[in-house]
Amino acid sequence: LSGEGALFLQELAKLYKATRRLRRSDAFVERLLKSPIFGRIKERLARRRAKLKDGSVDEGLYADALEKIERRERLLAQLASHYEDVYRFYNAMVLGGGEMAQGEGVQLLTVHASKGLEFREVYVVDLMEGRFPNLKLAGKSGSIEEERRLFYVAVTRAKELLYLSFARYDRVKKQEFLPSRFLAEAGLVEG
Repeated sequence: LSGEGALFLQELAKLYKATRRLRRSDAFVERLLKSPIFGRIKERLARRRAKLKDGSVDEGLYADALEKIERRERLLAQLASHYEDVYRFYNAMVLGGGEMAQGEGVQLLTVHASKGLEFREVYVVDLMEGRFPNLKLAGKSGSIEEERRLFYVAVTRAKELLYLSFARYDRVKKQEFLPSRFLAEAGLVEG
């Protein structure tokens, strides 16, 4: 563990201690956004977005990037103000997704969060057997039928274009994959 890594973990532990007893979502988000750890993440992200090809940082782009991040902070604080309980707010952000899935741009959503929404283009990734369907989840509490329903939800979110993808091989983990049975059932791959 590097010295910088150790400091990061220390800051993270301080943030956890400072927020673990907070129950109001607006207080939690306020504490999070004012934390030194978030400040450093925000600064690094803005610098990365403002970095030019030669490695220098364009100060104008840096200021624009900070402003965009701060706009998202204000949106997050505004959304948090609608939820008294931090757990309900967290659940809405992870599973609800509706407030964040408005307007132009790329939306990264779980299949659960996409229910009821439609998009011009939809990309469904990780369609490998064992991942989608998630065999661990299906074995514990769900079923393959529930996973099949989720696949149906995912593919019916597209208005015009649907992209389905899977990896045959993970170079990092040195693991081979088979396409999801759902792709075979749809006649998109030989099964």
